[in-house]
Amino acid sequence: NMPSLPETYDEIINTSKLFSRKKLLLKENATEKNLRRLMLDDYKIIHFATHGLTSKSQNNLSLPGLIMTPVSDGPWFNDGYLDSNEIMQFSLSANLVILSACNTGIDKKQIYKFGFSDLTQSFLIAGAKNVLATQWSIPSKETQLLISTIIKSFKKQKNLAISFNKGLKDFLKL
Repeated sequence: NMPSLPETYDEIINTSKLFSRKKLLLKENATEKNLRRLMLDDYKIIHFATHGLTSKSQNNLSLPGLIMTPVSDGPWFNDGYLDSNEIMQFSLSANLVILSACNTGIDKKQIYKFGFSDLTQSFLIAGAKNVLATQWSIPSKETQLLISTIIKSFKKQKNLAISFNKGLKDFLKL
């Protein structure tokens, strides 16, 4: 029962133009089953643009996760909620996983206690080298610009720390 995020479609389409080889899972095709069918260890950048939930944001959830398209008659592993335990089961070799969603980072009060959110850690445990997660709410249009700036710099420099700093500086100049 999550609201639609039409801007995320534009974000994925626009950032996908930066790559020659890509596989997009959009709208009704953005299911857990279709995600699991991909050989995710072949991808160097994985980009999610969706709703993110934490156990804190939704009292009935015990694990943080990402909202995917649910399949009404699907089994539990295709229920539309990709939780942190499911993410840890992936075998990733991505240089960068982008979580363009709310609630993918960690609450400021918790950062010194835990370091990373469970969601971010799940991708690192699965083998991702870097995870870009949100620590604040940001409007969709600005998110698209920030993400594309970071990806462009990342592709040019192959160094996340440099590309993120440069991308953020370019973004802040606007």
